This record gives sequence, structure tokens and C-alpha cells, in this order.
Amino acid sequence: MVILAIVVGLLVPGIRNKVRNAIDPTYHPVALAEPIPSAVAKCSDATLPHTHLSADNTTLYWVTGPVGGPAQSVTVSFASTTSINRVRVSANVEATSAPTAGAVPHPLQLQFSTGAAAPVTETLSDPPQNVQAVSLNIAKPTNVRITLVATDPGAVAGSCAETAFIFDHKN
Repeated sequence: MVILAIVVGLLVPGIRNKVRNAIDPTYHPVALAEPIPSAVAKCSDATLPHTHLSADNTTLYWVTGPVGGPAQSVTVSFASTTSINRVRVSANVEATSAPTAGAVPHPLQLQFSTGAAAPVTETLSDPPQNVQAVSLNIAKPTNVRITLVATDPGAVAGSCAETAFIFDHKN
């Protein structure tokens, strides 16, 4: 009986795809609309945009400074309504040259909220990894607000770091 189930699973594409997606899901980036920052960082490099999207509108770039004062946040809207299953965070894109003393203010803790459910707070690795995946599982949000909760405590005032965010949905 078990052998018959395995053979059917291998031969019937619909069943094979369901099994494969359950074991190793396929993720796809979600198209983003224009981001809206609030309480932006005071960077020494005033020419940097605080937020911008990649040319294909699938990656949000957000420049943050050290935590202190009003909470730095950005609200990003989605170009279509689809569920968000994870966000990939790359906190190692340098926005400015390394400061002469102290650390770069990479995000160490972020909060993701839609207003419809309890916020999700995620602690990132320190030092930052190339890409970290954060599980979100939000059903068809119109937007997500990302709030900077903590940065590297040794960050120098006026220094900034750029972080990339890619929101994904899975099949």
C-alpha cells in the first residue's frame, strides 16, 4: 500500500507538486508600491534617499540611523493583494563609508505590523548575516509598517546603514 502511494505521488503531477511544496516551498517576491518613511534618520550623507525601491519594485531599501528619539519606521504598500509568508532582510548594505569610530547602525530588532493583527518583533543576528529570512504569514495585507526597535549599540550619531527587504509569498 505504501509503495502504491509513492508510485502514484511520483506519477501524478498535481500530487507531486503538493508534496514538493509542502516539503520545500517555492517563494516569489511580491511587487511593492511607493514606501512612506516617518521619523527618518539624520545621516551625515544628506544625499541618500531614506527609502527607495529596486527597478523591478520587489526590493525596499531603507536607510536607518542609530536608535534614539522618535521611532524610525517605513510603511510599504503592496501592488496587489497576496499573502506574505516571509520577508528576507539584508542588513549589510553600507549606506555610508564605515565610521572612523564605533559601529554602523544595522538593525538588530525590527517590528512588522499591519494594524489588523498583533505586531511581529524579530531579532536579527549581530553581526548581520548576508540575508536573514523572517517568517510573517500575513493574509493579504494592503501594507506593512516596519519599525526600527534596536540597532547596534555602538553606532555613531550621524552614521547610517541601508537595509534591503524582499517580501515573499509561497505557492
